[in-house]
Amino acid sequence: MASLSATAPPTARNTPLRAIPSRIAVKSAPTIPPPTDAYEPHVKTVLRHRLLYNIFLHSGLVTWAIASFSVWWQQNSLLHGVGQFLVVPFRPSTLLASMAIWCFMALPVIVLRKFLLTPTRTTTTSPASSLATALAKPSIRRALGVYASSAITLVLIHTAMAYGLEKVDPKLGFFVKSRKHPHYLNGRFIFLVISQLVVGLSYGFRSVMLDRFAFKWNIASQKDETHSKLTFSDIVRAAIVSAVLSAMVMPVTASVFALTRLFLPIVYKLPILPSFLKPFTAHFLRGSWTIVLPFSHINLICRAFCLGFISFFTWEILDTLFDLNVAKRIPVAYLTADPNQTLISGISSQDATFQYFAYSELCSLAEDKSASAIAQRGAFFADQKYSPSLWAHFIRESLLLLGKDYQLFLRSGNPEPPPTTVPSTAPATPAISIPSTPVPVLRQGIFKYSANDASATTSDAKRSNGLIPRAVEVSTGIADLPQIFRSVEVKPAPEATREAQKTAETPKDYFAPIKQKVRHYACAIYKMYVPPVVVAHLQSWMSWWKNDRTQKAIEKCLPSRELDIIVIEVISRFTCASLTEDRYGVVQRDIPRILEAFLSFLSAVEERQIKVNSLCVAPKPEDKMTPKEIQEHERLRYEVEKAGEVLGAVADGLKEGVARIVRTFGDKLFAFKFPPRTAQKLQGFLDYC
Repeated sequence: MASLSATAPPTARNTPLRAIPSRIAVKSAPTIPPPTDAYEPHVKTVLRHRLLYNIFLHSGLVTWAIASFSVWWQQNSLLHGVGQFLVVPFRPSTLLASMAIWCFMALPVIVLRKFLLTPTRTTTTSPASSLATALAKPSIRRALGVYASSAITLVLIHTAMAYGLEKVDPKLGFFVKSRKHPHYLNGRFIFLVISQLVVGLSYGFRSVMLDRFAFKWNIASQKDETHSKLTFSDIVRAAIVSAVLSAMVMPVTASVFALTRLFLPIVYKLPILPSFLKPFTAHFLRGSWTIVLPFSHINLICRAFCLGFISFFTWEILDTLFDLNVAKRIPVAYLTADPNQTLISGISSQDATFQYFAYSELCSLAEDKSASAIAQRGAFFADQKYSPSLWAHFIRESLLLLGKDYQLFLRSGNPEPPPTTVPSTAPATPAISIPSTPVPVLRQGIFKYSANDASATTSDAKRSNGLIPRAVEVSTGIADLPQIFRSVEVKPAPEATREAQKTAETPKDYFAPIKQKVRHYACAIYKMYVPPVVVAHLQSWMSWWKNDRTQKAIEKCLPSRELDIIVIEVISRFTCASLTEDRYGVVQRDIPRILEAFLSFLSAVEERQIKVNSLCVAPKPEDKMTPKEIQEHERLRYEVEKAGEVLGAVADGLKEGVARIVRTFGDKLFAFKFPPRTAQKLQGFLDYC
């Protein structure tokens, strides 16, 4: 052996051992890409195209038509024949006016709607709570400012057009034409500004009460594409609403103008302000103080009415255009290489609107009977490329969405309570007793020191049983307490500390007595001088304003009902299609939990329907009801009917989904095992279908 090792070549001894390379490798299956990469960019591209070519373009045409009519009216072109009416829209002044109106009235509102669009509805149950919740948001307050500033800008545009087009002096300057008092403010111009300010705020409040900034689910749920276009009926409706609102604004504007003049003499009683206000507002102190003073100027009222009508009509048409183009279905799967993967990725989006668009396209795929759709569904069922598979990801996300809304429905729309944390207690270890003789501990210095020794005094004071603790014990009388409760610092009770902090943090309201006296004086005047008829009307109005609505309470429980209905439809249609198109039986394994989820949700909805219907009982013929009680009963009946429609839409969707599966599979469902409650509910569908 020694000779063999000695004769071996040196290279063989120094070469390290290497493993034989292999081309076999374990490759993990790819996961489904997130919706922000696979689905949402395509939807945003379509929405951007609609914003540019549908909303912006059509809004420009609307403002062009409004500016043309305004120029035609200001020039009295009716006296010049029809030919003048055809020429007016193409004049440079008309085009410039339409561009100004679009830039300062249409564009800010479109941008505002785009940035404030939210998929969630307002979940309040009364008009008062809706307004309070909206005003608590800074975005809504900024929206009101945008509406008001856009409306006031229209006054400036109209004033410039009036001086450039009208042959008679419109008297709309910022100052009155007076050589003696050149700085007096023009009351006509101020009236128009107040009118447009009221117009902007009223339309903003109307948008808040109608929940205009939420996604229009009712438009999105319409499968007929003809309903997603601006029609002549929409224009007529917008014109009627604008005319009514403009007429209602006029008395409010007159009241604000009169109150402003009423408080002006009070302001003049102050020490410093009159010297600054007198050069501008002294002429307002003279003249009539009646509230109908503006109505003696018919021309001014007509101008204010037309400006309000233009503002309301423009915003109504823009809101309708925006809602129709945003809520309309967006098919984008055909633009991608793998449509199934794109759509399944879209249902995982954090935005409910993107989820709805993805489920809408999946619903179209499930309904389609063409050969290409059958092949696409077969590839969807048989997918083994992704981990988890497309069907597993789809059914998991869909059932989780339904389960989340089901739990929200059981909580009556209230948020999920925070989890209760149970304090963890360590197991008590038994103490080991060791027999011993107690030895007294000597708690004093063993070395002698003088009283003048500063270092010894300091160290004795720092000890837990030194001079300071003993002094505290003697002075406070707690020397008999156990050592663990003793402390040098005497802390006050937590409740006393909290009350002291609250008193220190809360500033004293010096105006509280004044507010109380004013409230008491106002109530006394109200009871003494207000007629009983007016009091009854005010009470009924306040009850309408503050009372909760049964319909709104049910809508609060089902805020995403349109999304739930289309999810149920997609699941049921795919399940029915799997009977003949699922070669490996992937879908059939999930049929028990699909039916269990549907029937549990249906049982909860039906129980709530019974409770809601019991709120309104038809009166008996022998019962004599006063007119007020009859009116209250009719109002309650209307609310219960509307609430039943909301619950009925979800219940019908669930019933149709279960019935569709039962009709397709029939007796094959006996091969599955269901919980007793689910089986009993399912038996009724089997007997009926």
